[in-house]
Amino acid sequence: MGKENQARRYGFDDLQTMMARLRDPDDGCPWDLEQTPQTIINYSIEEVYELAEVVERLPLDYSSLQDELGEVLLQVVFFAQFAQEDEKFSVEDVVDHLCRKMIRRHPHVFPGGVLEARRDKNTEAIDSGDVKQSWSAIKKAEKAGKMNAEGAEKGVFANIPEQLPALLRAAKFQKRAAKIGLDWDGVSGAMAKVQEESHELLMALEKTATTSDTSQLPGEKATVHESDPVEEELGDLLFSVVNVARKLDKNPEQLLRQATRKFAYRVDFVAQQLDDRRQSSTESSQSGADAALLDELWEKSKRLSKT
Repeated sequence: MGKENQARRYGFDDLQTMMARLRDPDDGCPWDLEQTPQTIINYSIEEVYELAEVVERLPLDYSSLQDELGEVLLQVVFFAQFAQEDEKFSVEDVVDHLCRKMIRRHPHVFPGGVLEARRDKNTEAIDSGDVKQSWSAIKKAEKAGKMNAEGAEKGVFANIPEQLPALLRAAKFQKRAAKIGLDWDGVSGAMAKVQEESHELLMALEKTATTSDTSQLPGEKATVHESDPVEEELGDLLFSVVNVARKLDKNPEQLLRQATRKFAYRVDFVAQQLDDRRQSSTESSQSGADAALLDELWEKSKRLSKT
């Protein structure tokens, strides 16, 4: 039996069967049976971040990519199983809805909204900019139809999930505001705002330093009714940096992940170099490193990380 299973190649139908078995009330998995959409969503978020981690590490490890794609697919099938059990929809309905939406949003690829149809080669070619404009127009029409059916949405920022990472959510808010004209003309305006917010943060820090001795006791924190000017200005600075990333058409979440990985590499390099030096040193009492040595190792790590 074991050899038969090893030789077998499972398909999407088998994945659905497996999930249904895991959730079978009679002989399913106790852990899987305890789960709800609300408990599974956190795992889904983690799996997507693990997928991002694999994709952003170059060279791309396709073995890890295959594994992480499977984990993300499992989350989709898990949620579809919940819906199936509640008699709302099936995973086939999900696939059908997705295909119809993508075909509808790509009329330049699927003329007449037909999957098998192909665009006439003599028609005028389009570029990615044209595709973005068409995509936005189609989404806007879809949204208008949904609003008519379900009632008008409220506010400029309706339907932006609160659970999004803060940087990504800030970028989405800025993009929505730009649609009604609240935006900088270019990167230079956004950069000027960064400089302005940086200056205001420095002023807040200086003010805090000069008043901390008289305004409150050491270790005492502001009450919930008091605002911290440093926190407020630091938040404004972060928000303005996200604006620069958006104007450059860069993903701030991805940029920060990349910067964090780069920082981790350099710190690990310095730590390893220091450890090697301590082990080879005749001075067993050596407990640290001076600033000059740290700077030297840090610059070396920067050079190596760029090669």
